[in-house]
Amino acid sequence: MANSQFLRVKKLTGADIVEVAGRHNHREIVTELGHEYNSIDLTRINRNYVICGGCTAADIAQEAQDRMVASGIKTLRKDAVRALEIIVSLNPGSNVNERQFFIDATAWCESYFGAPVISAIVHLDEGAPHCHIIVLPLVNGRMIGSDLMGYKSKLQDIQQDFNRKVGANYGLLYSSKTFKSNSEERRKIAATVLRKICADLKLLSIPTICEILIELIAAKPERLQAAIGLISPAVRPARRKKTFVEIMTSPT
Repeated sequence: MANSQFLRVKKLTGADIVEVAGRHNHREIVTELGHEYNSIDLTRINRNYVICGGCTAADIAQEAQDRMVASGIKTLRKDAVRALEIIVSLNPGSNVNERQFFIDATAWCESYFGAPVISAIVHLDEGAPHCHIIVLPLVNGRMIGSDLMGYKSKLQDIQQDFNRKVGANYGLLYSSKTFKSNSEERRKIAATVLRKICADLKLLSIPTICEILIELIAAKPERLQAAIGLISPAVRPARRKKTFVEIMTSPT
C-alpha cells in the first residue's frame, strides 16, 4: 500500500476539554480500556510515548491555564476554542521512521500555527501508529483558535504545507485536487471506498479514517443502524399540547 498522508485538525471547546483530551491521550479513561468496541490493545499501551508536554492530563491542563494567566487571560467564553488537536497518522505496517516523523510533525505544528504545543503523545497501541498534538491557540496574548483553524481553504493549506515540509520527506502522498461529481459518480466512489475497506480492515484502525466515517454516518445514522440490527434508542414521545378549554379549566 502506498504511504498516504493522514492529518486531521479539530477544535476543542468546553471548559474542561483540554484535560479530557489529555486523559484520552494518556489512557487515563478507564472505561475506554477493554471496551468491546474500542481498538486499544491493552498489551501495547506501554509502547505509547510522550514527545512533549505533561505526563498526566492534569499537567497538560495546568500548563494551558498557566500560559493563559501569564498572558492576562482570566476567563473565556463558554464556546471559545480552548485548543486545536492535530492527529497525524501513518499507515499500518509503514516503513517510515515513525519516531522522527512524529517529532517533525510536532515541530511543524508549532511553527505553522505560531502557537505553543502543550502536548504531543504517540499511540502505538492501536492498529495504526498516530500522534495526538495539542496546540494552545495563544498568539500575542489572545486565544484565536477559530482563526488558526480557519475555513475550507485554510484546511487545504494546512494539508499542503504539512506535505511540503514534512510528509513529502517521508514519501507520504497527498493530492489537493478536487472535482465536482454527480450522485451516480459519488455512489461509484462510495462503492470503491467500501470495497477497499472490506479488503483491508486495518484501515479502520487509522483514527482519521474512523473520524471521517463517523461524521458521514452521523449525518443520518438511523438506516444503517437498523440495517445492521442495532436497536434504536428510545424516543421520548412528544408531549400533547393542551387545548384552550383544558388550559382555561385546569386548576391553578
